[in-house]
Amino acid sequence: MNVVLGLYFAPDQDPQVAAGVREEFVRALAPYPTWAVHRAFDDWTRTMQRRPSPGDIVILVGKAMRPITDELARRDRLASQQALTDQTERVSAEAAQGILARAGFTPQRMEAVRAAPMAGTFAEAESRTTEERRPHWSKTVAYDSPEMEALRRARAGNKMIADAVNHQNRGNAA
Repeated sequence: MNVVLGLYFAPDQDPQVAAGVREEFVRALAPYPTWAVHRAFDDWTRTMQRRPSPGDIVILVGKAMRPITDELARRDRLASQQALTDQTERVSAEAAQGILARAGFTPQRMEAVRAAPMAGTFAEAESRTTEERRPHWSKTVAYDSPEMEALRRARAGNKMIADAVNHQNRGNAA
């Protein structure tokens, strides 16, 4: 501070007035961190416009501290949001089941969806209960039936399937 104020010539200023000016700077800048005050005075000496007032330096101190104060404010906001989230009331398992049931997600419906994964709607899935679902045709015909023989011939004639089978057989042999 003394260096910056000494840069400006003041021929009619007696030592008592100079001490009062310095005292005003000390009073105005005392609440701020030393590093921010130093940075503010450094910024002011780069401009070299005129002798600064305490208010000019306080403005530059605020600019120097802005990234830190902004980050602290952001952290405070996050902490308050987290506190609100933590205060959210947890529901019991029975209440959660009631909420799901009101929304239509019952254990029976979920079982129907699991049993009929290709169903387009809940109604379609529920209409195909486990007892009513027809098994895949390959599960109902004999291994040596003409349908299964046709399936084996078609697979043997498909190059992609043959390559996959050969690759799998090589992996099992190793």
